[in-house]
Amino acid sequence: MFITIKRGIFSSSLICWKLFSRSAVQVYGDMGDKLTSVRPPGIVRNWDLRTYDVQNLESQCSKAIIEIKNAADFVASAHPFSYDTVLKPLLECDRLYGRDGNIYSLFTVGSMVAESAEIRTTCSRLKGILNEAFLDLHMRTDIYHNLKKYKEEKSKQDNLSKELSKVLDRLILKGQRNGLELSKEVQEEVKRVKKEMSLFSLQFCRNLGEDNTLLYFSKDDLEGMDIGFLSALEKDEATGKYILTLKYPDYIPVMKKCVVPETRRSYETAFNSRCVPQNVEILENLVRLREEQAGLLGYSNHAAYTQEILMAKSPEIVEKFFRELYEKVKTRWEQERAKMLELKKQDCDRFGYEYDGLIHMWDFSRLYHMMIDKEFSLDQDLLKQYFPLEVVLEGMLKIYQGLLGLRFTKFANPEVWSDEVTAYEVTDTDSGSLMGYFYLDLFPREGKYGHARCGILQQACLDVTEERQKVGALLICNFPRPTPTNPSLLSHDEVVTLFHEFGHAMHIICAKAETSLLLSMSVEWDFVEAPSQMLENWCYVKDSLRLMSKHYKTGEALPDDMLENLVKSKKANGGAMKLRQITLATVDQRMHREGRYELGQMYKDALNVLLLLLFQIFQQIFSL
Repeated sequence: MFITIKRGIFSSSLICWKLFSRSAVQVYGDMGDKLTSVRPPGIVRNWDLRTYDVQNLESQCSKAIIEIKNAADFVASAHPFSYDTVLKPLLECDRLYGRDGNIYSLFTVGSMVAESAEIRTTCSRLKGILNEAFLDLHMRTDIYHNLKKYKEEKSKQDNLSKELSKVLDRLILKGQRNGLELSKEVQEEVKRVKKEMSLFSLQFCRNLGEDNTLLYFSKDDLEGMDIGFLSALEKDEATGKYILTLKYPDYIPVMKKCVVPETRRSYETAFNSRCVPQNVEILENLVRLREEQAGLLGYSNHAAYTQEILMAKSPEIVEKFFRELYEKVKTRWEQERAKMLELKKQDCDRFGYEYDGLIHMWDFSRLYHMMIDKEFSLDQDLLKQYFPLEVVLEGMLKIYQGLLGLRFTKFANPEVWSDEVTAYEVTDTDSGSLMGYFYLDLFPREGKYGHARCGILQQACLDVTEERQKVGALLICNFPRPTPTNPSLLSHDEVVTLFHEFGHAMHIICAKAETSLLLSMSVEWDFVEAPSQMLENWCYVKDSLRLMSKHYKTGEALPDDMLENLVKSKKANGGAMKLRQITLATVDQRMHREGRYELGQMYKDALNVLLLLLFQIFQQIFSL
């Protein structure tokens, strides 16, 4: 996973320095720092997005496009062919402007976390423009042919390292998969399709990010919710009802704990109807365009085109894996389903609701956690009291420092986009060398990206002067905010989420490739989750849990019986959760093998074909 090479990639020529001289030394976005904020050493950009305006961002994008065009023209006219005239300029161009490059990251991160809606929208728009500029570069046949000629005629003379040889092969393969061996007419169609897909994808994400739907429930509607949850909610002045958003800190607790089926049904419906119908139309257009691209390039379908370069290799292998996994988990799900239905009957009898013998989507989360509570004697509300965010964070950092031989130091007053964001310096304990930083943005805000993810602020590749950049990783989460009376208290699921996303940050920080094209998140896309999923194991180890837990009031340790039962719960409801993943993956697979644009019907057809016992839980996802 971690790659080292002997030969520096920027070793012998000043060509790239001249070509990118302004980009390599200019600190973009430095429009006047606040007196109290400090830029961490080695971070080239001001990440206080509040200091940017639209004009500045547009100016940076325009300069980037000129530089990309200059680099493309330089490589296209290369003579004689050499590493310095063909490969090296493309590597530097990717470092600065490619996916996760220094400029591209500004637009990506800005579109997700900036406090200003205007800045978020502008960054999203400019990200699309930069995508188009890079697509134009990768669709140039003159560059593609020069890469091929360089590989055939000169690459052995340059004694390229294994890493650089792999990068060269990857760039050539990218050209082939862009249709650059096909006719000019086909290439123009492929370019058109790719540009349309990029715009649709950006709009899809922008719609979700800007969704501000509010729901209003009375106290009776929210029966079962604890007083701490209710006291943190705002109330509508006119009706006195509680105001809830579709953000995770509101949605997840209600789906777990509320005993009123109609409240859960309406909430689940609203959650799964975000940005419908506009995003359903966008998704159907994307499926159509993906199918069109696959046909233009000579593939049977989009799944075949995509999986060719993944570990999976083909749709047939993927479907075989699904079938084999389904056979292993279906019996377990049958047993879990029977237990869930019994719990539902007891729940309906207790609170006076009609029992219909079905597990609806809005029932699943409640029944899932009721099973865990019953089988492992775990009171989820009590358990949360032992996982205050600050304690979890401190313990998690200790675990990762010991595991990876690192030292984390909180950085005082960093330049950041929100006062809630914190930053930590990362050094190697053996050498004492500074490796980079990670930033934590842990609470929901209006317009902020609504899920949990890890992003890249700055990559750890070599720059044009052969110096390794200091890496910057970013965790975006949406955990419950502290209240005037309580700190932020996490469920164990949220502890696992934090540990998982931080695993991505460590992957980004510890990766040792020298080129941006092979760093960390550039691994095969069906491998990218593997390191974090393996690291989740520490969330079910007693010693680790002791480090990450302490009662938020008394400071007492997690009781031994709760600790023991929490560890045992690791495999709880495994049949249901694995079938859920099979269901969602099957929808994706069939959508892109069959080129089906009517997604609601396609979803139901996929479930019927598989004869999944989980059908009744998920059948309504597109009809809500």
